[in-house]
Amino acid sequence: MKVALGASLCSLCLCLPLMGQEIGNLPEGVIESRGPTLVVDFDAASKAEIRLQQWLEFAHTMTGLNFGYWQGIPQVQEQYEGKVIRWVGTKAIPRDKVFPLLQTLLISQDLILIPQGAGPLQTWLIAPLHAPALEAAKANARFIPVEALGSFRDQPAVWIYTVVPLRFRSADRLGSALQAGMGRRQQGFSFHSLPGENAILVQGFGEAVAEGVQVLQQLDVPTSSPKAKAPAQPSQEPQIQNQGDYLLFKANFRSEGALNLRDLIALCEEEGGQPFTLDASLIHNPSVLDTPVTFFGDKKVEKTKLFAFTQTILKVHGLVCLPTGSGESAMIRLAFLDNLSPRRLMGAALLVDWREVEIYRDQTATYLATIVPLENIHVQTLGQNLRAAYHGDGFMPLPSESALMVHGFGPFVAEMVAELRKLNQPEPAENSGS
Repeated sequence: MKVALGASLCSLCLCLPLMGQEIGNLPEGVIESRGPTLVVDFDAASKAEIRLQQWLEFAHTMTGLNFGYWQGIPQVQEQYEGKVIRWVGTKAIPRDKVFPLLQTLLISQDLILIPQGAGPLQTWLIAPLHAPALEAAKANARFIPVEALGSFRDQPAVWIYTVVPLRFRSADRLGSALQAGMGRRQQGFSFHSLPGENAILVQGFGEAVAEGVQVLQQLDVPTSSPKAKAPAQPSQEPQIQNQGDYLLFKANFRSEGALNLRDLIALCEEEGGQPFTLDASLIHNPSVLDTPVTFFGDKKVEKTKLFAFTQTILKVHGLVCLPTGSGESAMIRLAFLDNLSPRRLMGAALLVDWREVEIYRDQTATYLATIVPLENIHVQTLGQNLRAAYHGDGFMPLPSESALMVHGFGPFVAEMVAELRKLNQPEPAENSGS
């Protein structure tokens, strides 16, 4: 693709003058400088028949950006550089908003910008808004992280894309609904679901993408969380009621749209701060998280016990919690229990000091391992007997250390350690006195 740069753009060396003087080749009265602000009189610009090429020269002067004409269609430069843009009214803009202003002028004339190259040599090519140019814009689109989209909210003529990870909603369902509902609102603006990552790819012109991502973020909330503001039927009580230090889960076995696992996980993360992530087995099957959680009676849960309560529900549905990472990077990885071999489960176990296992007594979906010192017991015999009783699972004798490794889910390990320590009592000394 060739780039046609106007000669004037290469040779311009313009400075912003004082109020009332010409700015570049724009006549007096079209643009007025007021400190950090420029006041553009579009009525005066229309009367003076300011051409597109003059606006480009002005934008080049103010921003240092290079502009040219897209050559995907012959005679684009001849067709558009002499085009007069007729707007009405007066607009005050900050000096750093000249580029967004130019984009607004261009898109009003069905023109877009296609970036070519990078760094100081980057050139923005003016192109008509039609299929071939749109494809070129997509091919040269920039990836913009979600957190940086704010600067593109006023850029309606530049094509970008971003990926929005979802925490609470199914990307497949939400992406399809949004594409059908608003994806055709602007030519080429679209949502594409990425089920494997439970994320949505949003692409389009900067302004539309920023709006689309905002919509996604507003929708990506737990449906039944006390803090979610989803509309409820006037006659229905909220499924979860916030009662100070407690949460009340209402009976919902007769309700439509019951609480699901995704909502419960989101609520646990919101209230307790435990960040969750998904094991590969769940990433490829995220619909499992849409499984309803049914209560046949009201259940009152202390907020400090919400994590343990959530684990119980997850375990009932065949999911386990695998602590991953440490410190600020620590996360709870959710996985299918049936997909974990004993070796892999043991490899993911959380190693805990035997004196601290009691705090895990109510964590039914967290797999632990601990080493219990048993200096008063023959651990080899004890370990063999326990392995026989529990079908080989959960115990490993360490004779040289006079200790026994115990592994399993929180309640089992806590109870077993307590019982083992009761057994580890020294034999009473024989009375040798006569």
